Amino acid sequence: MSTAVISGDPTFGPWVVPHRLQNVFTNAYAREQGLTVDTVIPEPIFSDALLTTQWISKHWSLDRILLCSFLQLPHKPEDMERLIDNLENVEFHFILENLVGTGRNFLGQAFRNAQAFRNTSSLKHAEIECYDDLYRMMREAPLPNGTEIRQPANFDQSNDAKD
Repeated sequence: MSTAVISGDPTFGPWVVPHRLQNVFTNAYAREQGLTVDTVIPEPIFSDALLTTQWISKHWSLDRILLCSFLQLPHKPEDMERLIDNLENVEFHFILENLVGTGRNFLGQAFRNAQAFRNTSSLKHAEIECYDDLYRMMREAPLPNGTEIRQPANFDQSNDAKD
């Protein structure tokens, strides 16, 4: 079985992880899992289509791919569809999310999860001084699409933070 570590663009999700550090993460994971890394594939900076990996897989059979995160998957649906078509039989390991799987369904779900994370805004940590501030922000935040949270009839709110 051939295992490849993919070093992609350093910026993915909220992180900036240089290639060398991506290699540290993925190699440490491989060692913990008892996997032998056969090759490291450096993907170009500013590219998320994983085209180098797809090209190599046509000439060298890849059985397993290790990526730091599913946030390194392609952003465009057509790029992701090409990746799935070319690598659906390869086992993917997403290290930071601790996910392992193979196939169209697994990769499609990983893509949808990555899209959801990319579309989520982050908190401004300077506005949060303590847990009570975070709790208050959560309670006051509008829910998406008119979602309603219902409390059980016997729910005791006596321990809720007081405003």
